Amino acid sequence: MRRPVRFEPSSGMTGMPVTKMGGQPVWLRAPQWPVSRSLGEPMTFIGQFRLDADGEVRMAYLFMTDGDEYVDGTWEPDGGENAVIVQPEGSVPAFLTVTDMSVGPSWPVEDHLPVAQQVPGDEEVWEFLGDEPVWLQGDQTPGPDWRLIGQLTDHLGHNFGDAGIGYVFVSADGTEGRFLWQCG
Repeated sequence: MRRPVRFEPSSGMTGMPVTKMGGQPVWLRAPQWPVSRSLGEPMTFIGQFRLDADGEVRMAYLFMTDGDEYVDGTWEPDGGENAVIVQPEGSVPAFLTVTDMSVGPSWPVEDHLPVAQQVPGDEEVWEFLGDEPVWLQGDQTPGPDWRLIGQLTDHLGHNFGDAGIGYVFVSADGTEGRFLWQCG
């Protein structure tokens, strides 16, 4: 089910395993902060998504390389310049390197929590949780039976190209995640 959302600043840091953008990750297990393949520096934390399954709290953490200089390949799902880390029972994909730091770079620095968004009439929804992706350039689902967790715009300042859209996926077995973005 598609749930249109917008993300608004919270009154403080949540510290809870909830869907949010910005702030710091609320790790369910030992921290697994991904490192940029090209820069060798920690990626920027974008947000986390709650993925409850069978009564168990599960989280997907989204990161992307973001620096003062342009980094090629942040749009690729397995290029080592973005990451979706799944906890508690997820596995780190072979193309990623992680470190055990629990706090690192984040954009925006405060928590932004999802707020239900009403969409009038036939207006196209570009930012939502769940359902099927609305592709800008054609289907790039990472694999068979992967499910969309969220589709994001770059309105919070993330660089998804020119008017880009980011797509967060989790594998059918819920152990791995992928992120990619497309722009017009």
